[in-house]
This record gives sequence, C-alpha cells and structure tokens, in this order.
Amino acid sequence: MPRVLFMVERQQSGPLGLAAGRQLVRSARSSTEKMPWKELRSLEGVIETEFLRPIPFRARPARHGVLPLEGNQLLDGEDARLDLYPGLADWWRRAEQLWLYHRSSDRLTLRDQLDFRKKLTNQLPTPPLRVVYGKAGMHVSAALVENPAAVVDHTLCWGTVSSRSEGLHLSSLLNSPAITNLVRPLMSYGKDERHVDKHIWKLPIPLFDDSKPIHRRLSDLGEHCTDLVAALDPGASGNFVTLRRRIRSALAADSTAIEINELVLDLLFT
Repeated sequence: MPRVLFMVERQQSGPLGLAAGRQLVRSARSSTEKMPWKELRSLEGVIETEFLRPIPFRARPARHGVLPLEGNQLLDGEDARLDLYPGLADWWRRAEQLWLYHRSSDRLTLRDQLDFRKKLTNQLPTPPLRVVYGKAGMHVSAALVENPAAVVDHTLCWGTVSSRSEGLHLSSLLNSPAITNLVRPLMSYGKDERHVDKHIWKLPIPLFDDSKPIHRRLSDLGEHCTDLVAALDPGASGNFVTLRRRIRSALAADSTAIEINELVLDLLFT
C-alpha cells in the first residue's frame, strides 16, 4: 500500500492563509514504509477539506488521508468530475503518475489498488458506529469508531453495531486477555506477529442483548475503560506497539480489568 500517496499531515499555511474549505497537507511519513515508496519525495498540496478523511489506526488522534470520494463515488484521474476540485485533481494525478512509474506490475491502476476487493467502497456509505480490531498482533486490540466520516484502514477488521452500548460491550470483550488467550491457538503467525483475521468469530461469542445484565455490565465497564484510556497521554510519537503496551498496562492496573475478564469467560462458557 503506497501510503505516501494517501496519508497526510496538516500543514500551517502562509501568513495570507487559504480560502475557506482548503487545507495545506504533506505526505505523512513512517519508518515502516517499504520500497520503492520509502525513497519517494513527499507530496504536498492544497486539498479541498471534504476529501480529507479521518483514518483511525492507533490510540491517538486519527491521521488523515486524501481520498477522491465524491459522496459514495470513488473518482480517478480520467473522471471529468475530478476537475471540479482543482486541489484534489492536482494531488491525485501526481499520485497516479508516481504509482504508474513505481508499481510492481501493470495489473492495477491506483484506483484499483486503493479499492482492491472493494475494501474501500464496501464501507460506503460509512455507518455511524463501527467496532474495529487489528488483523495482526500478539494481542487482540479493538476500539469503537464513532466518527461517521472515518474510513477504516485495510489493516483493520470492522463491523457495524446498532448502538453505543453494543459497541462498548463488544470492545470490552475483544480487548479482554481471555479472548486473546482463547483465540491464539487458532491464529496463524509468521516471524513476529500472529494474524487474528476472522478467527475470533470461531469462539462462541453471543449477539448483544441489552436485556441481559452481564451484557449491560460489560458495556458499563467498557465506558469506564474508554474514559481511562482517553485520559492517558500517548505522546506525539512512538511505535504503536509501545503505545498499545502502555495502554494494556494501564488497563491491567485498574480493578475493572479482572471483572471484565471474569465476565467474558462466564459469557462464553456458561
């Protein structure tokens, strides 16, 4: 995934500022970028703000991505509608040129790569509430996404929930050490990390039922843990593995962690 072409950081404009509805952005860089993308110069441009989508990925404010989404339609450089948005058109066509030059095969256009197997357009229109969890890692890590404008990164699995209570209940359950321990024997892994994917749903996880006290209690405890994590300062930088470890330690030190784990085991096996 050529993140240098999509993921961006907001930049301060000059003393004269910019017209309303426009934002100066620059490619967001990472030490985990792969060749040949890590050697490319960063893109910079002024983008119409409607095409800057929050993309939650880790326990701090979401990064933003430049995505040519007009409503629920994904545009490309040959679409005449792109020219209605000069900033987006300039960025996207430069990104397409870089993709065509550096891609490993000529099978996919940049639009095809971005929406491979419909991983982007299947999210549209974006639901108001989603639970997400990482596809890979030594620990299952989940969160509730409440921003309907957010687009979910391809390294996360996601599912809709019908209420905030259901989302908090499911997040509590997925983040419990009990779930990680139970799902580990089902997970494939390579050198350093295990792949969760959909193996979690091989466990006997019941549908949320607000009439059941144990479900409501997990939801309440999820609210408490949400407040606890929100009060932490993850710092402006740092590897996401370190950030997750810090959050797990803070949760483990809280008295609710033991109760959540016990409730999850009761829910699955009684």
